[in-house]
Amino acid sequence: MHLPRTRLATALLVATAIGAAAPAPMHAASASPASHATTAFAWGAAEEQAFVDRINALRTGKGLAPLEVDPELTAASRTWAETMRQRGTIFHASDLSVGVTSNWQKLGENVGVGGTVDALFDAFVASPKHYENLVDPVYRYVGVGVVWDGDRMFTTHRFMALFPPEETTTTEAPRATIPAELPAVDPVDPPTTTTTAPPTTTTTTTAPPTPPPAERTRIAAIIDAITSYLG
Repeated sequence: MHLPRTRLATALLVATAIGAAAPAPMHAASASPASHATTAFAWGAAEEQAFVDRINALRTGKGLAPLEVDPELTAASRTWAETMRQRGTIFHASDLSVGVTSNWQKLGENVGVGGTVDALFDAFVASPKHYENLVDPVYRYVGVGVVWDGDRMFTTHRFMALFPPEETTTTEAPRATIPAELPAVDPVDPPTTTTTAPPTTTTTTTAPPTPPPAERTRIAAIIDAITSYLG
């Protein structure tokens, strides 16, 4: 029996945006989204890898499995980092499953803005909710996106756990046992059925005996016989 699979929507509620202190000034409240959209920016591939290395060092130091970089999570994190850069502030996506085609069970997100990888990562570790995402034992995949906006970076970290594969139970039908060599059998003629014709019945009809002559006839015969003898 398989229990119904439930995806954890609470992952959207526990993730909290974070801004790390850094030498560069934090996002200015007076800056408009348009001004940030026109600011020179660059993708931070080296910083993305640096974040992954620090996350996995933290996890393995606690006996947890390291996270595998997932291309879909990475693409979604980069897109969201750029969205925050254009807005000039950090905030969470309303739907972390956008762009994820895997059979996910749980998703999480950390976002931040700051001047260095070390400063941002230390801020993530210091925040209880962000730290939970970093060391959650059910997570197996991560995607990090970093985009530079002048001298500060916007970053998004997405975490994912998948449903375990379903177990399939198969029953193999019993195989018929075939002898290696069948025994030789002499051919036998099929039994012959003999039909005997029913006996022929012949009916013979015998005429009844002639009744004896009347008494007078007998006397006449006797007389004739005597006469013949005497004559």
